Amino acid sequence: MDSRKPTLAQVAARAGVSIGSASRAMRGTGASEAVVAKVHAVAEELGYIPDFRARALRAGRTMNVAFAVPDIGNPVYVEMLKAITEVLSPAGYRVVVLPIDSDATRALDVVRSFSNGSIDAVIMSTVRVNDALVVALNESPIPVVLIGQPVEDGDFDTVATDSTAGIVLAVEHVLALGYTDLVFVNGPLETRPGAARQNGFDKAVEDAGSRVKSARTLRVDDFTLDDGSQAGRRIVRLWEGSAAVPGVRAVIAANDLLAIGVIRELIRAGMTVPTDVAVTGMDAIDLGKVMIPSVTSVSLHAVDRGKAAAQRLLDRFDNPELEPQATFLEPTLVIAESTSGEERMNEHGS
Repeated sequence: MDSRKPTLAQVAARAGVSIGSASRAMRGTGASEAVVAKVHAVAEELGYIPDFRARALRAGRTMNVAFAVPDIGNPVYVEMLKAITEVLSPAGYRVVVLPIDSDATRALDVVRSFSNGSIDAVIMSTVRVNDALVVALNESPIPVVLIGQPVEDGDFDTVATDSTAGIVLAVEHVLALGYTDLVFVNGPLETRPGAARQNGFDKAVEDAGSRVKSARTLRVDDFTLDDGSQAGRRIVRLWEGSAAVPGVRAVIAANDLLAIGVIRELIRAGMTVPTDVAVTGMDAIDLGKVMIPSVTSVSLHAVDRGKAAAQRLLDRFDNPELEPQATFLEPTLVIAESTSGEERMNEHGS
């Protein structure tokens, strides 16, 4: 009995493809679905198992990819992490999570550590970007993909969406339902999400003209559930003593965690969502879907952004000379009970 392990060359020969095509198919990238399916079927038939460790030694790689984020507990980053792992794991890469807080200085320290040889590439999502961080990312000795808006003078891959347009979708939605008194709950303006979403709210209100009777912004320290609760208590005090008129008041929150915190405080104060107050969020996280009421939100497609970032790294591993690429995904409004009493996907932004 031949006890030797089957080789990739044998898999390629049996599948009728080149060794290079077989290698790409085993990684699930750079080959057609038909070729991937055929090569994997032959590999299973022959009992071939890729030796990722040997590949790493030959290529001088660690097979580690870092996912650097400011809040590892944020549901958006958890969704991204799962998606990134789903793409990279079949190619033999391990995903290592690096917390960078929300401070650009901490992110800069992490980037400067890339030269120690412990990781092969990094996918980063940070809410604060300054000139020093952009320079460090440009000079990084390993591939970088930034999940976020492209930055001026950035010479690296980016995967972005448009949260400004997303807030516009949310405002237009509540206005179409007849709500006229709006409160926008936002995080710090010095963050990229905070600035972009404030711009969206301001633009939507200006474009709406006389359809908006009242518009104000409440800013909180961060984009967390606790900050949402604080904002909710402020809103309750703001409207204290004035009779609620059904179908008039709406809260636009800069993300779902803020929206959930607001809803919790409104309900504690005896208000009904959406009859007394409509509420929208952003990110379309799973927690918002199981809330009662479920949260109308703008999806920024965290899973798709994670997959796109991971796939871009695999493409760059195959061809390091690729030009930097900006991938863009449109936001989508997901209508749920916190504005309409029902759940459905809106056609706008889809």
